[in-house]
Amino acid sequence: MSTSNCTRFRALACGALLVAFVLAGATSAHAATRPDCPNADVEPTASDTDDVRAAVLCLINADRTQRRLTPLGENLAWGTGDLGTARGVQSAWMRSPGHRANILKAAYRELGIGVHAGVPTDAGAGATFTTDFGAKG
Repeated sequence: MSTSNCTRFRALACGALLVAFVLAGATSAHAATRPDCPNADVEPTASDTDDVRAAVLCLINADRTQRRLTPLGENLAWGTGDLGTARGVQSAWMRSPGHRANILKAAYRELGIGVHAGVPTDAGAGATFTTDFGAKG
């Protein structure tokens, strides 16, 4: 495991983390119509993907909470220049209290990583990064 991954897991004896590069999940039809998550019924467009992504995470966490499972966490970022690099995004996340909390939360034992060339407003520039956190069981 790389040194940067170990930053997140100093208290977890670095190496216990299972890195899964592809995470997939689905919610029930019942969950998709629940009114407790804003934007759960919005069809995504280029201008509201953040809202729809937050709704999906909200719905999944609501279902997981009902089943007494650990909620999931996600960090999402995009940028150009230094913020379009893995080092730049990781550094920015560690300076952001909410993102840092996701990265360092001991209950999260699994990590999914997504990287896409381009940003939502310009497919030809920068990069988009996501990290999804969770735990089996």
